[in-house]
Amino acid sequence: MRSPSWRLLTGVCAMAASAGLSTTAQAQEAPITADIQMLRPTFAGGGAAGVDTPYILGRGATRYGVFVQYERDPVVLYQYGDEWGVAVKNRTSTYFGASVDFNERFSMRAAIPLALTIGSDQQVSAFANEGLGIGDFMLGGRVLLADTGPLTLGARADLYLPIGTNNAYLGDPSIRGQFGLNAGTTLGPVRLGAELSYVARPNDLVTDQDFTLESTLGLNAGAQYDVWKDHLGLQLSYLSQGGVSFLGEGGAENASEMVAGLYVFNRQGNRIDLGVGKGIAPGVGTTAARIVLAYTVITPPIVRAPEPEPVVVEIPPPPPPEPDIVFIEEEPEPEWEPEQKVKIVGDQVVIRDPVQFELATANILEESLPTLQAVADILNEHAEIEHVVIEGHASVEGSFEYNYELSNERARSIWKELMGYGVHPSRISYRGMGEVVPVMEGESEEALAKNRRVEFDIVDRVEEGEEYPIYPDSYLLPWSGAVVETIQPVIPEPEVEEPEEELSIEDQLDQLLDPDAFDEDALDETEPAETPPEAPTEESP
Repeated sequence: MRSPSWRLLTGVCAMAASAGLSTTAQAQEAPITADIQMLRPTFAGGGAAGVDTPYILGRGATRYGVFVQYERDPVVLYQYGDEWGVAVKNRTSTYFGASVDFNERFSMRAAIPLALTIGSDQQVSAFANEGLGIGDFMLGGRVLLADTGPLTLGARADLYLPIGTNNAYLGDPSIRGQFGLNAGTTLGPVRLGAELSYVARPNDLVTDQDFTLESTLGLNAGAQYDVWKDHLGLQLSYLSQGGVSFLGEGGAENASEMVAGLYVFNRQGNRIDLGVGKGIAPGVGTTAARIVLAYTVITPPIVRAPEPEPVVVEIPPPPPPEPDIVFIEEEPEPEWEPEQKVKIVGDQVVIRDPVQFELATANILEESLPTLQAVADILNEHAEIEHVVIEGHASVEGSFEYNYELSNERARSIWKELMGYGVHPSRISYRGMGEVVPVMEGESEEALAKNRRVEFDIVDRVEEGEEYPIYPDSYLLPWSGAVVETIQPVIPEPEVEEPEEELSIEDQLDQLLDPDAFDEDALDETEPAETPPEAPTEESP
């Protein structure tokens, strides 16, 4: 006796009873009208054979093709638990179908099967229906519910319209609907998918012989592995369904099957699937062997060409009037004596040679120390200079933050060096200005070199009549605590007016008698002497 663990069960006793036969009846009756198919094409991308997915490509994307499968022993009848005979030995079904994506969240599909049935055992020929038949027409749709990145969720709703050939195990006698939820995820080259569905049959087929064709729950899962991305991959599907009243009880109402295979794909959107399957639990829809071949054409979504931007012809405004050209005379470069390194020009202590540092550091090169000694000397020679700001500047070769930090650190190094030369710290301070105050625009070598500089700005002087400050005799260096003696600036001596030399009597007479000693202009400007008023006459009132 053949084992029923891997073939479809339809319950011959139930069918016989529904046809009005006893288990020993000899009358010939037709098989029942019922759709027992386990594996159906979904025309949804990204899933293994028979497993629906939530993936929707976008507006205008289509999938259409043909799905062919051969089933060995899809209908085996049993009587009192023993195999009675094979009602359908060989069946080849061909599905023609297509799906269309209306947008990124909604897709519709349709499919219709044709089947050719050949062969049956003589003792159950009454329950066979050989020849060509048509199955129920399927019309449905899918909706994308959520796409969270690693996980995509969707829903399906399909209607099966009862146009199938009667008594051929190809279609139900009434309309039925299939509703479900599906999910998918991608982990590198592996794509996983699963769906839970419910098939609602409005009229259950209940018999007296331990078989009921009723509403069912289905759980399908699948995996695909890209061996060669976009060209070749492997796939595995697990398909199961069971009557809602008999879940977990076994028997004809619960069935499951495995299908394994491969797929070939090219960049033009042509895909070929090839697989083999076998029932792993007895029940309605399982087979002794299943061979699957499918060809699908996939077209990408419609991409709208961007609308051309309108061409706006702008009438240029009239040119502005020519500005008055103002010639600004540049200050001439100061003239230097051969041994002179530093001089005071206006409000700046100007150095002849720029202070040199190690590359990208604040370390002063030894060749620049004489220049800084000369700056300290000139400050100590001019007591009227009360305060100088050492200002560091950088070129545009780094970021703002980097240039500011570097210019500030270099100005600080000079500040420390001058204090080491005896310049009292109350007379000097420092600051960095980075790249924001260039003396020459552009990024030429000349501009970069000129902008990398240190300036000594005189910000406070002793005004005329003010007293010169006297600094402490020594001070501590803030960074080391070392004691440095202050070099007191040289305070100039006040100018004393010399008394005029007293002339002798002879020299005074000679000066009075010298005609050239008189200033004619001064004489003309002298006021005339007042004339005495006239004496009043007798006619005066």
